[in-house]
Amino acid sequence: MADIPKSIIRLAEKDGVYLYGLMILLDGEAFWECTAATAKGLETTMRAWKVHTYPTLKRSQVRYFVKSPGDIKEITIPSRP
Repeated sequence: MADIPKSIIRLAEKDGVYLYGLMILLDGEAFWECTAATAKGLETTMRAWKVHTYPTLKRSQVRYFVKSPGDIKEITIPSRP
């Protein structure tokens, strides 16, 4: 997790109740975008998030991170054609 921003790590530690979640780093601030109790639940929630929320962020400078138990990974969200 060396290249994960400290604000993302702090958010995940502060809100440790969320087992799985999507976090974003927008303008240096970390935010939870969606959370779930299971990996499958997060996939489902992220599909809806991608339809409704992602288009509003596409023009912004945003980094995306997925939290799972014991891990945080930066991800790239592919755009729809």
